[in-house]
Amino acid sequence: MKTPRQFLIFSILAISVFGAYAQQVEYHYFDKRDGVKIEYRWSLSNLLNRNSDAVLYLQMTNENDYPVSISYKVGFFRNELLFLESGLGELCLNPGQRRRGSRTDMRYSARDIKMPMTGEEWFSWDLVEFDVEEASCK
Repeated sequence: MKTPRQFLIFSILAISVFGAYAQQVEYHYFDKRDGVKIEYRWSLSNLLNRNSDAVLYLQMTNENDYPVSISYKVGFFRNELLFLESGLGELCLNPGQRRRGSRTDMRYSARDIKMPMTGEEWFSWDLVEFDVEEASCK
């Protein structure tokens, strides 16, 4: 049985490792539409399984001087043909506000698409619907 001191040391080590990993998450520029900066990153659906499906994480930043309501759909393409489309995502952002990842349901995966496939010429993704309107976010 571990002593309280060993548990504390292990906990601090685990938190620092996960904290360092979280700080290294890098999003890549995708596009800017109607004053909204769109960024993305790919990750594994299960970080402990290298053969798990790839997951697309989005990050959106409102660069306008007013709040906006965003509605969007993500599409995955195989040889430029749409093979999977997400449901409608909705987001309200105040000026300068940023939202990203799974906390705001901005996480998408295509079944059987693995990380190496995301860089292949035949595979792509896009925002097949993207509407921005001035709004008042609560």
